[in-house]
Amino acid sequence: MARLFIQLYLLIVATLLVVGWGLDRLWQLYGDQVALDDHGSNSALLLLQHELEKLPPEHWALHVEEANRATPAQILLFDGRQIVGETVQEKLDRGEVAHLQSGSDYWLHLKQVPGSDSVLALKQHRHAQERSPFEWLLMLIFYAAIALVIMIWVWPLSRDLKILERATRRFADNSWSFEADIKPNAQLFPLARAFRQMAARIEALISSHKDMSNAVSHELKTPLARIQFELAIAEKADDIETMRRHIDNIKGDVNEVNALATATLDYAILERADFSLHISRCQVAEVLAAIVEHASAEAGGAPQISFHNGAPSLQVSCDLHLMERLVKNLIYNATKYARRRIEVALAQRGGEFRISVEDDGPGIPAGDRERVFDSFVRLSPCGAGKDGFGLGLAIVKRVAEWHNGSVRVTESQLGGACFEVVLPIG
Repeated sequence: MARLFIQLYLLIVATLLVVGWGLDRLWQLYGDQVALDDHGSNSALLLLQHELEKLPPEHWALHVEEANRATPAQILLFDGRQIVGETVQEKLDRGEVAHLQSGSDYWLHLKQVPGSDSVLALKQHRHAQERSPFEWLLMLIFYAAIALVIMIWVWPLSRDLKILERATRRFADNSWSFEADIKPNAQLFPLARAFRQMAARIEALISSHKDMSNAVSHELKTPLARIQFELAIAEKADDIETMRRHIDNIKGDVNEVNALATATLDYAILERADFSLHISRCQVAEVLAAIVEHASAEAGGAPQISFHNGAPSLQVSCDLHLMERLVKNLIYNATKYARRRIEVALAQRGGEFRISVEDDGPGIPAGDRERVFDSFVRLSPCGAGKDGFGLGLAIVKRVAEWHNGSVRVTESQLGGACFEVVLPIG
């Protein structure tokens, strides 16, 4: 907004300079015309000066009185030393006619009598309180030029504001699409871009919440149905062992529901607009090495998980808890589909660092590589069963975005999938 006011300010200043210069030229021409109109007054002073030069100084006052009676003009004679003003005095010393405003209703045309301190003054009443048509025209041109420039500057601003208003009204009418045709060089383009990002974010949140609600409802049906079934059988059980077996099955279903609630809550927290990171400095290589070691112990060597450290002394600013969640989710996802090998690598390039997790599994088809990061999306490659809730990679994407980074999946040199996260060092 400050940039817009600065532009308008500079535009008005430039307009004042250009229009002022043009009007000054016109005024000079007009002033020359006024000077011609004053030629009669100057000539009368010169004639009276020549007459006084022929008379003794003691007769000058009487001659001036006779001139006043003979003509309608008002002529004064006074001591020039009474005049205040260096500019006027300099003109009189050079023998020129000087002009002096006396009060608010008349002008004095002054001419010094050579060889004396006496000054002749022709009194001329001012009619300048009433502007001439030419002066009114100049003033009209001046203000009209400023108003035209401001209108030219404001018109595209008003037009784009109307476009934004229509777009926001359509968005508010549950269309969930923000379409504002504002050019990149327009003054309101940054505002339109911010509106577009806000609308996209709101649309994504609404879509995510819809998917979450639908998916949670669907995922809860199966364990709840199994719990009902186990309870019905347990009620008819004749021995304690059979009842305990059904209770154990019910506990497993309850754990599944609890895991779903935990995963959904974790993802919902990352989707919140007021979510904040707990940034700290950490040795990312040590974190990755510890996670790989723990994952290898859990996997029991099948598949084999290895870590390639390409930046051993790299320190980054990040949310340590979320960074651990990101790496664990990638490794856990790889263990579901890898056959024998998983490779985790850390590398640094410029102001960024990269974490990659590769496996030798069946890989991900090119058409599903974008969709795999959506919430509650589960791909089923050959030989893979239903496992998880489809939130692991969605959480990875949100963690990367919260750190101003990105994640993508490509084909691995091992034959499977390669997930690569690129983050700023900070």
